[in-house]
Amino acid sequence: MVEFSPPPGYIIEINGSKYEVCNHPEANHLAFGIEQGEAIVYQIKNLSHEYFALKIFKSDYPKDNIIQKTTELKKFSKLNGLSVCNRTCLTESNSRSIRQHPELKNSILMPWIKGETWSSIIQKKFEFKKSHSLGFAKKLSDVMYNLEKHNLAHCDISDGNVILDIENGGYVELIDIEHLYYKNSNKPEHLPAGSNGYAHKEAKQGLWSETSDRFALAILLTEIICWHNKDFRDSVVNENIFPQDFIHASCEQYLLAKKILSTFSKKLVSLFESAWSSEYIIECPTAFDWFSAIDNISNPSPVKGWKPLLPIKNNNIRSKSNPKPPTVEQITKSAHSNAPELFYSKDQDGFSSGVIRWITNMAETDFELQVAKDVNFKEVIKISKIIKREFILSELSPDVYFLRVRAIKDGGLGGWSNVLKISINEK
Repeated sequence: MVEFSPPPGYIIEINGSKYEVCNHPEANHLAFGIEQGEAIVYQIKNLSHEYFALKIFKSDYPKDNIIQKTTELKKFSKLNGLSVCNRTCLTESNSRSIRQHPELKNSILMPWIKGETWSSIIQKKFEFKKSHSLGFAKKLSDVMYNLEKHNLAHCDISDGNVILDIENGGYVELIDIEHLYYKNSNKPEHLPAGSNGYAHKEAKQGLWSETSDRFALAILLTEIICWHNKDFRDSVVNENIFPQDFIHASCEQYLLAKKILSTFSKKLVSLFESAWSSEYIIECPTAFDWFSAIDNISNPSPVKGWKPLLPIKNNNIRSKSNPKPPTVEQITKSAHSNAPELFYSKDQDGFSSGVIRWITNMAETDFELQVAKDVNFKEVIKISKIIKREFILSELSPDVYFLRVRAIKDGGLGGWSNVLKISINEK
């Protein structure tokens, strides 16, 4: 089948509306089309001059279940960073243009995301300030944490699939989400195996799980955080910042990245080292780990020490205007103001994902997790020291348990979290 190659100004009809193929910004006589491996994406606009992307897959692209996939992806379009999930698949019933150009069948209409891909920023050597690096890294980690909370994975996170709004310092959006992993999604015949410069050694076996993005995300975030540094930018001589052949090796780029990360925090260095040296992708830090570490840099914890505040020293509890002794509730709230907050991780349908996570305003710390058979923790059956802020419930046998967690650092102890009661049933 001949590939569709429209001239600028060509009209395509979709759902009764007319869309015009846009001119290339640097060559008016050509259509604005971007090659994306398995497809070409054209910029088109409607009569109201709203811009959209029309993704036309190449003839050899497997189009099985593409209509079903488009429908399923649409439910994720409200999630931060997944605007391109708001899409329409072209069929004979919604596009009369297919009669003239059958190759348009199964093409995808979706929002046009304005901005620069990370690969474009690298190639053009755009300069970042420290605030830009930290800001975009925080936004990307937040987007990926949002996916993580819903048990989603992009499965091919790389420099070409992330768009940054560098003009306004705003959003971060993901593109090329055709291989998005989600609950009950059909496993593709050919699994994604990662992109050059971002592929873990395990990726060659295929990426298809909720943890698939962890390693590539670690590389992307490290690149973005370090990009403000001129030496780091100047060190890029190839297509990738971290050439695939040097992934997991103690190369110059790896050592330079660690040095730059250390100017922000030891925690960032630890997260990068953990991912780089990992044997399996599941061992890599989570998106939440990265988001917490970056957020603690931009919003440092106001808590100066580990010792709980004493009621007598808390002016908000006892002052001249409030001479009454503090209540039990006030003391508890004061004593545990720095305690982690435990919560169930939910999938996109609102069901428990089998993972317990927690948030805290304490930076660069480990955690002690306790599992007990009673709410008062008199019968503690498991005590674990944990670096990551999550606990997989599959480690426990079927029964009813109570969980709590606290931060530990240099022998100091933070306050205990809230207590979660969980019931694990036989499968």
